[in-house]
Amino acid sequence: DLNSAHLAAGTSAALDTIVPHLLASALGAEVSEVGAHKVAIITDAPGLGAQPGELAGQGSGILHFDLAFEICGPAAALQDAVSDKRGFEHRFARTAAEKYE
Repeated sequence: DLNSAHLAAGTSAALDTIVPHLLASALGAEVSEVGAHKVAIITDAPGLGAQPGELAGQGSGILHFDLAFEICGPAAALQDAVSDKRGFEHRFARTAAEKYE
């Protein structure tokens, strides 16, 4: 589970495990061909980490965040991702939504 403590720390062991699977799907590659390094959670949620166990963004109880990471993988797949960043992000987000609700 991802919670506000992970956001405050900027990292999560769960994301370190899941991100390579998401990347492989978005790149059309095998998980064994893809690596994710320096996975970081980015957020500007107000009050983040103010109270242990408290969710950021008190109004809705929803955590808003983005991810940053470095990718290594098959050169052709990486070039395709760079040339179509919007498509890559769409595939990445769709896989995350479908497989890791």
